[in-house]
Amino acid sequence: MQKIALSGSAYVAEFVNTPIPLEDVAIELSDEEAAMLDGLRLLFYGADDGAALRDILFTWWEQKFLGAAESRAPAIGDRKT
Repeated sequence: MQKIALSGSAYVAEFVNTPIPLEDVAIELSDEEAAMLDGLRLLFYGADDGAALRDILFTWWEQKFLGAAESRAPAIGDRKT
Protein backbone atom coordinates (compact mmCIF):
# COMPACT_ATOMS: atom_id res chain seq x y z
CA MET A 1 0.00 0.00 0.00
CA GLN A 2 1.33 3.42 -0.92
CA LYS A 3 0.08 6.77 0.39
CA ILE A 4 0.15 9.84 -1.82
CA ALA A 5 -0.24 13.31 -0.33
CA LEU A 6 -2.00 15.80 -2.56
CA SER A 7 -0.43 18.73 -0.80
CA GLY A 8 2.92 20.37 -0.45
CA SER A 9 3.51 20.57 -4.19
CA ALA A 10 3.91 23.74 -6.19
CA TYR A 11 0.28 23.59 -7.44
CA VAL A 12 -1.59 26.86 -7.02
CA ALA A 13 -5.23 27.11 -8.07
CA GLU A 14 -5.82 30.26 -10.10
CA PHE A 15 -9.55 30.87 -10.41
CA VAL A 16 -10.20 34.55 -9.88
CA ASN A 17 -13.97 34.21 -9.63
CA THR A 18 -14.12 31.33 -7.16
CA PRO A 19 -12.31 31.08 -3.84
CA ILE A 20 -10.82 27.62 -3.47
CA PRO A 21 -9.92 26.46 0.03
CA LEU A 22 -6.81 24.29 0.23
CA GLU A 23 -7.15 20.96 1.96
CA ASP A 24 -4.62 18.18 2.45
CA VAL A 25 -5.85 14.84 1.11
CA ALA A 26 -4.09 11.51 1.58
CA ILE A 27 -4.81 8.85 -1.05
CA GLU A 28 -3.99 5.20 -0.41
CA LEU A 29 -3.08 3.18 -3.48
CA SER A 30 -2.59 -0.55 -3.69
CA ASP A 31 0.65 -1.78 -5.21
CA GLU A 32 -1.22 -2.38 -8.48
CA GLU A 33 -2.68 1.16 -8.47
CA ALA A 34 0.73 2.66 -7.66
CA ALA A 35 2.19 0.76 -10.63
CA MET A 36 -0.59 2.15 -12.85
CA LEU A 37 0.20 5.68 -11.65
CA ASP A 38 3.88 5.17 -12.43
CA GLY A 39 2.94 3.95 -15.91
CA LEU A 40 0.72 6.96 -16.67
CA ARG A 41 2.73 9.78 -15.11
CA LEU A 42 4.44 12.38 -17.25
CA LEU A 43 8.21 12.67 -16.75
CA PHE A 44 7.59 16.36 -16.13
CA TYR A 45 6.40 15.57 -12.58
CA GLY A 46 9.45 13.60 -11.47
CA ALA A 47 8.86 12.22 -7.97
CA ASP A 48 5.84 14.47 -7.21
CA ASP A 49 3.17 11.77 -6.95
CA GLY A 50 0.51 14.29 -5.93
CA ALA A 51 1.04 16.43 -9.04
CA ALA A 52 1.05 13.37 -11.31
CA LEU A 53 -2.17 12.01 -9.79
CA ARG A 54 -3.84 15.44 -9.94
CA ASP A 55 -2.94 15.76 -13.65
CA ILE A 56 -4.32 12.30 -14.42
CA LEU A 57 -7.53 13.03 -12.50
CA PHE A 58 -8.08 16.42 -14.19
CA THR A 59 -7.35 14.96 -17.64
CA TRP A 60 -9.87 12.18 -17.05
CA TRP A 61 -12.47 14.69 -15.79
CA GLU A 62 -11.97 16.96 -18.80
CA GLN A 63 -12.37 14.07 -21.24
CA LYS A 64 -15.43 12.67 -19.45
CA PHE A 65 -17.31 15.87 -18.66
CA LEU A 66 -16.00 18.46 -21.11
CA GLY A 67 -15.41 16.18 -24.06
CA ALA A 68 -11.91 17.63 -24.41
CA ALA A 69 -10.89 15.03 -26.97
CA GLU A 70 -13.95 15.61 -29.16
CA SER A 71 -14.32 19.36 -28.70
CA ARG A 72 -10.62 20.15 -29.24
CA ALA A 73 -10.64 21.91 -25.86
CA PRO A 74 -7.13 21.99 -24.45
CA ALA A 75 -6.39 19.14 -22.07
CA ILE A 76 -3.96 19.33 -19.18
CA GLY A 77 -1.61 16.93 -20.96
CA ASP A 78 -1.38 19.40 -23.87
CA ARG A 79 0.67 21.89 -21.85
CA LYS A 80 4.11 22.72 -23.06
CA THR A 81 6.82 22.01 -20.50
